[in-house]
Amino acid sequence: MKVTLSENLSQVWVDGTSDARVSYGLVALVSQGLSGASPEEVLEIDPTAVATALGLKGGMMQKAPGRQNGLSNIIKTVQEEVKARMKEAAAPEGISTIINASNTAPSTITDPSPIATSTPPAPSPLQIPLLAHSFASDEVAVLLSGGVDSSVALHLLQQQGYKPRAFYLKIWLEDELAHLNQCPWEEDWGYASAVCKQAGNVPLEAIPMQKEYWARVVAHTIQEAKEGRTPNPDILCNSLVKFGVFYEVMGNRFNKVATGHYARAVPSVGGGGGGGGGGREGGPMRLMRSPDRIKDQTYFLSRLNQEQLTRATFPIGEYEKHEIRAMAEKLDLPTKSRKDSQGICFLGKKAREREAEGGE
Repeated sequence: MKVTLSENLSQVWVDGTSDARVSYGLVALVSQGLSGASPEEVLEIDPTAVATALGLKGGMMQKAPGRQNGLSNIIKTVQEEVKARMKEAAAPEGISTIINASNTAPSTITDPSPIATSTPPAPSPLQIPLLAHSFASDEVAVLLSGGVDSSVALHLLQQQGYKPRAFYLKIWLEDELAHLNQCPWEEDWGYASAVCKQAGNVPLEAIPMQKEYWARVVAHTIQEAKEGRTPNPDILCNSLVKFGVFYEVMGNRFNKVATGHYARAVPSVGGGGGGGGGGREGGPMRLMRSPDRIKDQTYFLSRLNQEQLTRATFPIGEYEKHEIRAMAEKLDLPTKSRKDSQGICFLGKKAREREAEGGE
């Protein structure tokens, strides 16, 4: 959710989207209803009365109170951003102000344009675009890696009224052999623990999956290499372990599992179609690219099936890396300055030293 003001500060423009169909409708409703209004008009709205005023208290909204809270939180987020934009406008010269110079409403991102040749400026530290998710249950499992991306994902869900339960997956080498490749899971665990503590002691649990990772990913990779083929272990890890074994372990305990991937899972419009499974609203799920073409990770998620995509959610999938870093700075996350790693643990320390600006 992004909020901008016109040059003369007389109008508010709201833009955003979501990877859940109902939430997408709520965001669109707010965007259309508030865009063009004055800052004063937006700030006068009572967020808690909006659902009743619009007749949205019954039906699906009543079955899933999180949706009512989500709508209220969207309004609150817009109001907070309007205040921030007004504060920026009144600040001395030198403090950046994010405005809509064309005085026209920004369009919703559907198919991000090719990456620009120049590096875009980071958003103001005052701007935190929050995601407007709405799920049938308010408890969401978050796979926390100890990096900045999954840390921000956890906070985005939490700030929308959901109750994240964090899980750290140990996916390489038995504990007594971990020193051989210097895979710093203990360091990752330390960061993950610090993030959860800062977020209000969010429950965090380590799930040992070394044996499963070896059997389903490493052994297969080695065998394929012997045959002269080059499988991608990250693709296998996502489909067979993170969204495979973890689902098997958790069963139906969580309707949604969130990760810090730069991708989007979007229900198809109209329903039906092949592929099996499908979104909660009936249509098959579609794996869509992130606006950040450099950080986009849809390739590594390309083997997820419909059942896996239906339960997956990617809270940071709407944003670019520089925005995630800015959010981490504003939230003062323990991971805000931590560099990104390649994440292929069994390649050893040298691979991790070649830390690219890649996702988790």
